[in-house]
Amino acid sequence: MARLLVLAASAVDFPARRDAPANLRHVGSPLEDVTVPPWMLPWPPGDSRPLVVVGLSTLAQGQENLMRRCIEAVGTLNEVRALVTLGPSLDAARFGTPPANVRLERFAPHSTVLPLAAAMVTQCGLGTVAKALAHGVPLVCVPLLGDQPENAARVAARGAGLRLPPDATTGRIAEAIRRVLTEPGFRANAARLSSIMMAGGSAAERCADQVESVLASARAVEAP
Repeated sequence: MARLLVLAASAVDFPARRDAPANLRHVGSPLEDVTVPPWMLPWPPGDSRPLVVVGLSTLAQGQENLMRRCIEAVGTLNEVRALVTLGPSLDAARFGTPPANVRLERFAPHSTVLPLAAAMVTQCGLGTVAKALAHGVPLVCVPLLGDQPENAARVAARGAGLRLPPDATTGRIAEAIRRVLTEPGFRANAARLSSIMMAGGSAAERCADQVESVLASARAVEAP
């Protein structure tokens, strides 16, 4: 195998292992957002409370009970406003009337919301983690399955957020949100990762560069 491409920035991965293959290359994560109509936060422009974004998977992965605890957790934090994106897999009617500081939305574009966010609660899909860190947003990670535990472990290892177990209580989730909002190290580490991730071009460009490098080496070997 000429190249083993990792769809993540090296700064977000675990520190390099001595036994890592020599052909491994980190190419960064796709950060492009979907094209959507204009969208605005559902609060008056003068609302200065820190914005906490809660977004779990867009796929059905058994996250309803976790989402219910997340909504309850941000509802106890009167000093923040919380935007909860439910996605296509969760029905807002199943969560009843949200707390006064919480808004439930089916969808909100990351490119609009994340530049304004002070923290994010996430199930830790790779795309969401990458976009949040690219905007310097510290994370409360509550992974459920698949690659999510590994993604959460990387965030915690880099000091850009906290990792909680999937059965974390409402109180524990609320305390984790409070910590990433008030302890400056989390935001500082997320901002450091952001500066690294945003340098050097897009993931697609880096992938193309690696493919071109392999082809150029092959042509050089075949040349008479």
